[in-house]
Amino acid sequence: MKPIEKVRRLLQDVNLDSAIITRRYNFAWLTGGGSSAIRQPTDDGVASLVVKQDETFLVTTNIEARRLMEEQIPDLPVEPLDYPWHSSPDVMLKKLLDGERVGSDNYRPATTDLSPHLSRLRSVLEPEEMQRYRSFANQASATIEAVCARIAPGWSEQEIYADMAHEAALRFIRPVVALVAADDRVFAYRHPLPTDRKLRRYAMLVISAERHGLIANATRFVHFGPLPDDLAGKHRKVAHIHSALIAGTRPGRPYHDFFQEVQGLYAQAGWPDEWRLHHQGGPTGYLPREFLVGPMTPGQMRLDQAFAWNPSLTGAKAEDTFLLTAHGPEILTLTSDWPTLDITVHDRTWPCPAVLIRTQ
Repeated sequence: MKPIEKVRRLLQDVNLDSAIITRRYNFAWLTGGGSSAIRQPTDDGVASLVVKQDETFLVTTNIEARRLMEEQIPDLPVEPLDYPWHSSPDVMLKKLLDGERVGSDNYRPATTDLSPHLSRLRSVLEPEEMQRYRSFANQASATIEAVCARIAPGWSEQEIYADMAHEAALRFIRPVVALVAADDRVFAYRHPLPTDRKLRRYAMLVISAERHGLIANATRFVHFGPLPDDLAGKHRKVAHIHSALIAGTRPGRPYHDFFQEVQGLYAQAGWPDEWRLHHQGGPTGYLPREFLVGPMTPGQMRLDQAFAWNPSLTGAKAEDTFLLTAHGPEILTLTSDWPTLDITVHDRTWPCPAVLIRTQ
């Protein structure tokens, strides 16, 4: 079912006439990957889609209307309604929706909040969306792997970040999240924004990369010289936890039950409280995470969702993006150019990215 038809069915279910869709990730979902973003850090785009039972309208400024219709949504049956750039969409929306029961995704006054419903619909992917994922997801990991293969001691974290941005642009992907840590900062911070710190031996690179609305997440490590035994042991334990979490991702499994396994795996690894120091990930897709899975998370896993778990022990972490298909988990962000640790869980061997060991 097309996403707009899903929204129309939702309107019937919640007894509304129309929906105003402004969040850029929902715009991408409804348009098959179109972008309404100009200022990248914001959640709201420069256009709204107004979905009614029989019609869909694009409401935006006179600056953006033609570009969006011609370049972002050329095949979508949408009627453009533009207003002067120095005005507001409110007058047009009031005229368009006068007397109707209206929902929205960005908490507009006098509308019903549809955000939880849209998240539930958005996170189960259609075949076309899964194919879009397959077509680019390994380019997210290839981006940071190419940088790991090129950097050298003496590079600053900011220089590494700049190289990541360059590699991403060459692959037509946009880093939604890009983290870099060198040496002691790998051990100090779970979310290390890049600084002027110079790399000596050990680096962690993290990316959440977007193309056509979908986001692929991956983490990779590089070490110059032999990897210390204690750090190698941590990476192998994290790889086992990560592989077990992928293997344990099954349709219909309650999240609270899954998280009990998470806690058990950390205990088996000898670090029973380490899960408290960083989130473990969750469903992904049009956001880096639709929500984070914790001990009290309601709901259950569903077929055709994308996931990215990211277990960590201080100084080590594993993260890849995969689809939960009818044939089991399908890891999307693995490449053939990166070393792996092969971990056997439930009679299946899972490849987990290892640390890239480089000489000086």
